[in-house]
Amino acid sequence: MNNKRKTLFVKNLPVIKEKLSQKKVYKYREIINIFSSLKENSQVSQTMTTESFFIQLQQSLSLKTHIVVSNKINKERYSLYDITAYDFVNSLSSDTFFSMTTALNLQGLSKFRDNFIFYSQEQNKKKQVSNKLTQSLIDDAYKKEYRYTNSTAEYSGYYIVFLMPKFSNQVEVVKYKNFKISSINRSLVEILINIQYFKGFESVINNFKPLKNNLNIDKIYSVVERFDLIYPYFQLLGFTLNQIGFKNSELSIFKKKISQFNFYTQKNKKHYSYNKYWKIYY
Repeated sequence: MNNKRKTLFVKNLPVIKEKLSQKKVYKYREIINIFSSLKENSQVSQTMTTESFFIQLQQSLSLKTHIVVSNKINKERYSLYDITAYDFVNSLSSDTFFSMTTALNLQGLSKFRDNFIFYSQEQNKKKQVSNKLTQSLIDDAYKKEYRYTNSTAEYSGYYIVFLMPKFSNQVEVVKYKNFKISSINRSLVEILINIQYFKGFESVINNFKPLKNNLNIDKIYSVVERFDLIYPYFQLLGFTLNQIGFKNSELSIFKKKISQFNFYTQKNKKHYSYNKYWKIYY
């Protein structure tokens, strides 16, 4: 008699749980697709509503809801199991990867800025526009204030920062466990490009010095090359790697790419020193 009183949902609870166990984190639309599939297979009542389905999932399977709300990032996700903040952020947008210090921290290489979660989605490939660079344009740009992305949010004790770097066909983006992340070589370039998030150049150097043996000069060069940046970042990377501990004699590929211009490690320092070899104000 008791079995007859059971709803289709209850009868098929093991099947429903199995379907929802396929992934760690679900979008709303993905849950609805599962619900539609269950209806098609007569595994839940045809009269069951979306709202009642979610209520049953919460009551019978402890479905958890994860929400982040800010001016630019408004997302809702669902999971049967406990998830980390990284699992949640990884589900927010398609074709994204963890970048900068977050990529280092996930690998256990660093704890630098570990209260931030940086994740990136490359822009679409664009036609190269010729920009005539002059020393005065560089100087003026580096007297201005930094700009910060508005795509930020707070979640579970972390400050989430979403970035959209130039198209590079995800050069030096690698798989680590279940995540896509920037390699240490790409992370160094990303951090220098976005140094406003990292307490200044000296702080970056101090955090990379212990990681010197993990860095690959040729791969770092390939990242800068693929980014095809307007400013003379080759000489900044050469100077940076020298400060981390590489000899200038090891950095000839960067030395060959030094431009006619002087460049800077960061904006708006009160006093700069100058490195003639790399043509860098630091």
